[in-house]
Amino acid sequence: MSTLPLVRVVVLNFDGGDMTIECLDSLLASDWPSDRLDIVMVDNGSLDDVVERVATDEKYRSIRVLEPLANLGFAGGCNLGIG
Repeated sequence: MSTLPLVRVVVLNFDGGDMTIECLDSLLASDWPSDRLDIVMVDNGSLDDVVERVATDEKYRSIRVLEPLANLGFAGGCNLGIG
């Protein structure tokens, strides 16, 4: 068991497309131990296909996806991800 702290990263997506996917890929490739990294992606009412891409790709299975089905704004989306 690691003594490193648990880190939660909230990635807010609003039609970010490939930029959001690249961010998630970078987080997954980090040196931080995967058992101490909690990645949450909040889709803030996007019309892009990022939620589907994350949901259907096995490499993103550790990422929790939240879909409020509305744009909560920057602070609202981030707050949802940390809650």
